Amino acid sequence: MLNRGFTLLEMLLVLIMIAMITSSIMAFYPRWHFSLIAEFQKNHLRQATTQALSGLIKDIKRAGFIANIPSTVRQSAIDINTMGNCIIIRYDANSRGNWHYDPINPQLSDIFAYRYVKHNLESQTGVEHCKNTASRWEKLFDPNEIILTDFNVSQHNHYIKLRLSVSLKYHTKIDYHVMLYIKNENS
Repeated sequence: MLNRGFTLLEMLLVLIMIAMITSSIMAFYPRWHFSLIAEFQKNHLRQATTQALSGLIKDIKRAGFIANIPSTVRQSAIDINTMGNCIIIRYDANSRGNWHYDPINPQLSDIFAYRYVKHNLESQTGVEHCKNTASRWEKLFDPNEIILTDFNVSQHNHYIKLRLSVSLKYHTKIDYHVMLYIKNENS
C-alpha cells in the first residue's frame, strides 16, 4: 500500500469549505455579540427597576397599618395627586399607635412620599405633600444611566395600580415596562 497525500483539488475544496464556515461565523458573531450585550443591558435595567420599586411596594403593602387603636386615625393612609405621579403613604412604622409626623426630624416620621420629577422617581420620608422643595428627596434611579419615561399610580378598591417605564439614557431602544397591582394588606 502506498501512502499518498491529498490532491490539489481536495486541498482547494477543504480551503473553500473552511473559508465558507469562517465567513458565516464572522457574519453571525457581531449580531450575536450585540444581541448578548442588549440582553445584558435589559436585564440590568430590569434589576435596577425592581430594586428602585422595592421600597415603594413595601410601603404600599403596609399603608394604613396602625398599632393598638386604629380608630384614632383621621387621615387617609394613601393620598395620590390628581396627575397620578405622586403618592403619599402613611403607616405606623414603629408601632407607636399613631402615624407620627415630626417636622423637626422628618426622617422619624411615618409618612413616605414618592414622586415623578425630571425623568426620575424620588422618595422622601416625612413630607406631607409632593410639592415640597426640600433638598432631601432621594433619586431612585441613576440619572446618568436610566430615564424614567412613564410613572403613574392609581388607587382601586383594595389595590394600587402602578405603571412604570424606563429606558437607558444613551440607548433608549433598550427599555423596560412594568405594570403592577399591589394589594394593600391593611384595607
